[in-house]
Amino acid sequence: MMRIYFDSCALNRQTDTPSQHRVRLEAEAVDRIFRLVWKGRLEWIASLANEIELRRNPDEMRRSDGLKLLSFASNLVEPDIATRVRSAELERSGYGAEKIGTGGRYGRPFFLNV
Repeated sequence: MMRIYFDSCALNRQTDTPSQHRVRLEAEAVDRIFRLVWKGRLEWIASLANEIELRRNPDEMRRSDGLKLLSFASNLVEPDIATRVRSAELERSGYGAEKIGTGGRYGRPFFLNV
């Protein structure tokens, strides 16, 4: 079964105001992919980074909705040592460490960035 990873932006896209055409199209795309997850055609792999980012959302309702949605992921994986080391390297060079996907024993999931 194909695995998929949604970054926190994709998870929050469902609660964005669809005033812009692009935002509406992205929300529809995420919704269609979620339908494949619910039907069992895709396996949703989430990471500890998702939870950290969602908890940082200052909007209480969006934070709550995102965390509820996250609870439906098939697996919530924590980064392995190699990923933690690479995250630290990227953070030192200016990238946000929580944006790093996880690999580890589950293999590399697919990424969806919107």
